[in-house]
Amino acid sequence: MKVSASGVRVLAVVAVLGVTGSISGVSAQSPAPSPSSAGDITIGFSVPAVDDYYGVVRDSFVAAAEAQGVAYLEGNGDGAGDPTQQIAKIETMLAQGIDVLAVAPPGDAFIPVLDRAKELGVKVIFIDQQVPDWEGESTFIATDNPAGSQLLGDYLVGKLEAGDQVGIMIGIPGIPLLFDRYNNFKTTLEAAGITVTLTSEADGCQLDTAVNVARNFIVANPDLDAIYATCGPTGVAVTQVLQEQGNPALSLTWDVPVQQINDILDGKATAAVAQFPQRLGENAVAYALKVAAGEEVPAYVDNGTEIVTIENAGEFFHEGSTGYSYKLASPAP
Repeated sequence: MKVSASGVRVLAVVAVLGVTGSISGVSAQSPAPSPSSAGDITIGFSVPAVDDYYGVVRDSFVAAAEAQGVAYLEGNGDGAGDPTQQIAKIETMLAQGIDVLAVAPPGDAFIPVLDRAKELGVKVIFIDQQVPDWEGESTFIATDNPAGSQLLGDYLVGKLEAGDQVGIMIGIPGIPLLFDRYNNFKTTLEAAGITVTLTSEADGCQLDTAVNVARNFIVANPDLDAIYATCGPTGVAVTQVLQEQGNPALSLTWDVPVQQINDILDGKATAAVAQFPQRLGENAVAYALKVAAGEEVPAYVDNGTEIVTIENAGEFFHEGSTGYSYKLASPAP
């Protein structure tokens, strides 16, 4: 799971497909019709931003929808920091008419528009992020962040000793998804006698900001044996700073930007938690079709995580130095 929640630097925002049309013929009180086949279903797709991570999710979603002849609209935001644009585009999609809303909502600000979707009879699927205080979703498809956090904690315990010190770059304070990425990690290390320190300065999951935050963090905590970043761009920044300083601390991150994979292969970074954004896009379509057809689906679908080290980093896409990596032979959904 991504902050733009999934947690990565916003590089681009694509044009919204189908959201700019006229809405004058839509009744505000008309519930969504019951579709009878894939060709009769329209899925609304909405993520906080089409960045490195969500761009892979979006492209996978589009490919899966088009392969199955499913109509779709897009209403994506320009960053998790300000949900206004994303919410407005969801409202427009609801007015145009959709049967299922597949949405990554980064916060409680989405509750009114989710209530509106429910009133209109639109099925809601949460992808990657959820609003815990809202009830009504058909399913939640996401990376099991606590499980991934536990995996990385177990891995690092095997690399360190009691009395060692680990720092955590928290990204954006107050984001439940990011908390889940480090909570089990932190608890596991502390149980092994390892001291854990969290940054008091937010880095926004932005590369440029994270470089300065990492420098300040290391100055304030010069004896760190490892630093864990809860966002991909932050992890790249940590590795960059450690290399600049000749600091031997281990660098670990959640997410696998292409640069992070290359840093692992080059021995500059130690490990990362990989998600499966391609599978998330495919699952969004697959489960949207199921709920639209009235099928029972599980309340939660784990999209999977994997620890990436130098032993398996070559299995992940790593050409160039930009973009989000993905497993070249991803397991089937």
